[in-house]
Amino acid sequence: MAPIDLGRGGRASGTGSGAAPGTPRLVMVVVDPVRESTAALEWALSHAIVEGDDILLLHVNMPYPHNGAAGRSGPSRSSSGGSTGSPIAALLGGGGGGGSGAGADPADFMEEMCAACKARYPRARVNAERVEPATEGREAKAQTILAESQRRGVELLVIGLRRASSFFG
Repeated sequence: MAPIDLGRGGRASGTGSGAAPGTPRLVMVVVDPVRESTAALEWALSHAIVEGDDILLLHVNMPYPHNGAAGRSGPSRSSSGGSTGSPIAALLGGGGGGGSGAGADPADFMEEMCAACKARYPRARVNAERVEPATEGREAKAQTILAESQRRGVELLVIGLRRASSFFG
C-alpha cells in the first residue's frame, strides 16, 4: 500500500518534512466495512499519519445492483469481510477471534474506525462522513473520491483495494 501525494505542498509520506511543524495536514482514508479498508486504515495509522494531522474517514454509499450487474456484487452488509472476528476489533486490539465484533452491525464500522484513530492519536481531529456518488456508472466511486479529496484540500489519500486477480501478484 502506498500513499498518494496530491501535491498540495505538505509533508511527503508522513515523515514531517515539507510543511511548517504547526500546520495540520488532512489525510483521507476511504473506508468500507471490509478487511481491505481496515488494512488501509491500519497502514495509515502506522506509517502515514503523524501527530497533528487531521483524519477524514470517507465512505461512498454505493447502490449495489441486486442482479450482479457491472461484473461484481457489493460487499455483504451482514458480515465484516467474512472472517470469524471483526478486523476492526482486531485493529482496536480486541483480537480477531470471534470477539464482540463477529456479529457487529456493519453500520457501526465507521464509529469503530474513528475509535481506532482516537486510540492511536488522542488529540487528532477525526471526522467520518458518508457521501453519495457524484456520478453514475462504473467509475462513480473513484470520481466521487477524487472530487471529495480535491474539494476538501486533502494532502494524502489512502485507499485499500481488494486484489481481484492473480495479475497483481
